[in-house]
Amino acid sequence: MTRPKKTREELSVIILGQLKNFPESHAITGVVIAPTLSDPSNRRNWHAAFTTKGRHMVPHIAWRIGSETAEEFDLA
Repeated sequence: MTRPKKTREELSVIILGQLKNFPESHAITGVVIAPTLSDPSNRRNWHAAFTTKGRHMVPHIAWRIGSETAEEFDLA
């Protein structure tokens, strides 16, 4: 089954929109969408990384949302 394709900007907006529902993600200032190397055993063709204010840690929920979004959409 082919997944819908989204641009980096669209994927960032989707992830940031979901993170607004979680107060623990208040320090996240941005999402970086990076393509992964071609590997037929890996269903995802991108992954998310996060920028934060100061030295805040990225909360687990951000990684989970990034991973779930990568399972739902391909990078265009």
